[in-house]
Amino acid sequence: DPANRSALTMVCDTLARKGRAQDALAEARTAADGAPPATRIVNRLVLGAALNSFGGDPAAGLAIARAVRTASEARPDEVTESRVLEAECLAALGRNDEATKSIAEASAGWVDGNPVTVVDRSFERRVRFSRGLVASAAARHADAARDFQRCFDLDPRDLSCLINLSWSLAQPGGDAMAAFAHAKRLTSLDPGCPSWWDTRAVAASAAGDLDDAEQSWRTAIDRFRAATPPRQ
Repeated sequence: DPANRSALTMVCDTLARKGRAQDALAEARTAADGAPPATRIVNRLVLGAALNSFGGDPAAGLAIARAVRTASEARPDEVTESRVLEAECLAALGRNDEATKSIAEASAGWVDGNPVTVVDRSFERRVRFSRGLVASAAARHADAARDFQRCFDLDPRDLSCLINLSWSLAQPGGDAMAAFAHAKRLTSLDPGCPSWWDTRAVAASAAGDLDDAEQSWRTAIDRFRAATPPRQ
């Protein structure tokens, strides 16, 4: 049902987690194209998030966010979400100064660093994830770890939060043992993903388990090779 935003988001997320990113993107496009006027903007925002998250096109997601932000018919909650999406896409594009500004705008109504309204709480994980990415890029690993930890608390199914949390904690000054524990959980949940093993190697090395670090790096290399088609 293209008019049911929560169902659409759930379908897209489920397909993406099953490794069917293109199917998820197709669902989002179909819903955006066929949405009635009442949900046209929100379904465009869902499509923008899909393009950024698993469609490999954050620039297209950014264009949607900015179009919604200036749309005269957009509701206040839709404008807030457009700022959230804008921050996500800018962070994905490495435009961190602009992302920081969008994050500040998206969280302008927060009190003492926490969301208070229903709308702001619904976007908390996404705002914190973008803020964590920006902090990580600036080597502010403790700040990044705090935001990624909160993201993971809000959605323990989101392995992208867990891998970023593990990586941040494995950096100098972080909690290497916690990073290693998180990384081991990642590789147990999805042993076929090379990035999980790469992060486990970094965390194991930080924790002082050099044997596990070596084996994890070897596994990561094997997984990357298996996922990379040979050159013709």
